Amino acid sequence: MSSLFTPYKLGPVTLRNRTIRSAAFESMGRHFGPTQQLKDYHVSVARGGVGMTTLAYAAVCRSGLSFDKQLWLRPEIVPGLRDITDAVHREGAAAGIQIGHCGNMTHLTTAGQIPIGASTGFNLYAYTPVRGMRAGEIEQVARDFGRAVHTAHDAGFDSVEVHAGHGYLISQFLSPYTNRRRDEYGGSLENRMRFMRMCLELIISALNRFDNLPMQLNRHINDSGVLRQRFTHCQTNPVFKGILRCKHRAHQELIMRCHRHLHVKHRVIIHELIHVMAKFLHFFIIILQLGNVILRCALRGIARRFSL
Repeated sequence: MSSLFTPYKLGPVTLRNRTIRSAAFESMGRHFGPTQQLKDYHVSVARGGVGMTTLAYAAVCRSGLSFDKQLWLRPEIVPGLRDITDAVHREGAAAGIQIGHCGNMTHLTTAGQIPIGASTGFNLYAYTPVRGMRAGEIEQVARDFGRAVHTAHDAGFDSVEVHAGHGYLISQFLSPYTNRRRDEYGGSLENRMRFMRMCLELIISALNRFDNLPMQLNRHINDSGVLRQRFTHCQTNPVFKGILRCKHRAHQELIMRCHRHLHVKHRVIIHELIHVMAKFLHFFIIILQLGNVILRCALRGIARRFSL
């Protein structure tokens, strides 16, 4: 028999086989919480014989939401999530959940505020102005990652996956193209990794409060001078893996779940031009919003005058 269908020990959890339904966004939530449709979907996956099924893309806080049908991992939705994990476990499979923060990949109506990111600018993908995060906000979001682990544990999940790629918030801090900060969170590769490290440290701290929850943080430099880092931590098997490569000072390459950024001179120039244009556009949008408020007030005054 193929080893694919043999049990596998992942931290303290034993999967019945080595197949895992990856964290691909289902878009089946409602009011940022679980639904019967989401439950039925993952139960059907578990019933099909998968070793573990993963609920995708749960935001750690309100500002981290990208979509209306996305999960916002908070205590209020624990009963609904527990209903899903219990049903998945009855089918013999493990249940995992992916946590993350979208950063600037959202809109004001979804996130409840102007989208935030590593740096101020304009998101051409979401067509929205973006405000660079303050130091206090960075610390708060890192704490939200730690709290999300507790919530996932309370909801009965067997694993937590940290989303650190695909251009979302952690990735936005890691990349020099989206992180133009001049404080301790920007500039050098070490500084750009600071936010990710904070998140991981608070996640590991949260994991330490549970029994029998192995975790691992490895770092080494190989013979070619390449710095490699791998983070894995298990909260009833939360798993996050990252590989960092840094060859000398002239060349830096960061690989996070096959997400690559290469230092190319013309790309940097174009990016800086877009950044300058984004600042002007951001200012223009603010002026338009202010003008809209003034116009509304003027129209209300005219309406009241004529009504009298």
